[in-house]
Amino acid sequence: MILKKTLCCFLFVILISNSAIAQVYNFGKEELFYSPGQLKEDADYYFNKVREIHPDPYYYCQLSEYEQKKKDIYDQLTYPMTREEFMWLIAPMNACMDYHSQINISVYNYYICNWVRTIEKKHGKVFPPIYMEENKLYILSNKKHKEIEEINGISITEILTFIKSLYNTNLYAERNYYLMKRFFSPYLDIYFNIRSPYIVKYKNCNKIDIINGINIYEHARPAGLFTLDDYESSYTIYPHSSIGIIHVYNMNKWFSESLSKTLQNFRDSISQYNIKYIFLDLSNNLGGNTRGFELLDVIPHDTIYESRSIIKKEKDGNKKYNIHEVVSFPYSEEKNIKKQLFVLQGINTASNADYLCRIIKTNNMGVLVGENTSESTRTFSYSFQYEMPHTKIKFSVASQFVDYSAHFNDETLSPDIYWKLNYKYGDFEEKELKQIVKQWEKQNKTIQK
Repeated sequence: MILKKTLCCFLFVILISNSAIAQVYNFGKEELFYSPGQLKEDADYYFNKVREIHPDPYYYCQLSEYEQKKKDIYDQLTYPMTREEFMWLIAPMNACMDYHSQINISVYNYYICNWVRTIEKKHGKVFPPIYMEENKLYILSNKKHKEIEEINGISITEILTFIKSLYNTNLYAERNYYLMKRFFSPYLDIYFNIRSPYIVKYKNCNKIDIINGINIYEHARPAGLFTLDDYESSYTIYPHSSIGIIHVYNMNKWFSESLSKTLQNFRDSISQYNIKYIFLDLSNNLGGNTRGFELLDVIPHDTIYESRSIIKKEKDGNKKYNIHEVVSFPYSEEKNIKKQLFVLQGINTASNADYLCRIIKTNNMGVLVGENTSESTRTFSYSFQYEMPHTKIKFSVASQFVDYSAHFNDETLSPDIYWKLNYKYGDFEEKELKQIVKQWEKQNKTIQK
């Protein structure tokens, strides 16, 4: 659809400029167009980096499928495109790659993050939350569960076909559907140019609904559409329940200094109030570029180990390494008070946050509470970030294949106690935390019998 718009501008671009990049007035706004030569250089840069860094680019897609997708992209690089148009053209390569090797159109993506903030400033309305079943789409709050056929004249089949083209169906299905639902409103606006009011036609029904939508804040906060960098770590102490909870939203280097201060204050408060039950909330932590081992010191512990195997691309080919290493040395407190650690995890727990949960599990440090994480037990990880030379589109490439299957049998990491999470940042009240403690004590007694 967007590429068709570019074709309309193509002759106009040629008439006004012979340069590699042209400024044209396109649909009411200034757009920067890149020449086919520049776009090919950007595509070359992306594919060369994947081949150079990734241990196995054909792990999820066969060579023939991967090369066909690649060919389809190059075949269309025959006329100038904007940065956004080129991004949507090359983004379907994500369907062949892992979560750590992505052309960034997800939560880290400039367009979607900028979209959230733009809508928020304008107090705009967005499409209400939806849920999917296969290729069927429903409005979540619709009690009659009427299947949507069209939105503003565009069929749901067309919309879902495009959205699904951006996701690797071989990856964790629940995570994929969660992301599709989460980014549905941005995709409607950014790609399909569909905005409020929404004209909704239902299948096998003559009735048409005109929906004004909901406030962006009402939609984006529960869906996690604000970037994780908008949040700092925080904690709450409940002295009467002997409960303390610390929320950690990412594991990035620029976050470490703030986290260290929060962590120290949290530990001081735990000691001051003799807190017995300690919660580490990683339920909205997608990881980052640090391992977060300092979080293990929320409770006293002996030496902590991590065991895994990795495959890395070396100059003479891939090499496998079996690793068993110390990640944290003994940590103790002056007061010898018995403490119990609970770790909150879920669909938004990934990468280094997931790995930290696995370390806690294998070292018997605490109880995992919530839902399955989204990181696979056998996964590609430890990515490098790159930027295309002309369009400046960012992308990541995984550098290692990480395998925890010697210790974990499931596709992703399962909790010890299943608990329905709502994924609102820091939204765990004292009552709910007490219920978790009670459930653990009940479950623990049953196991002991």
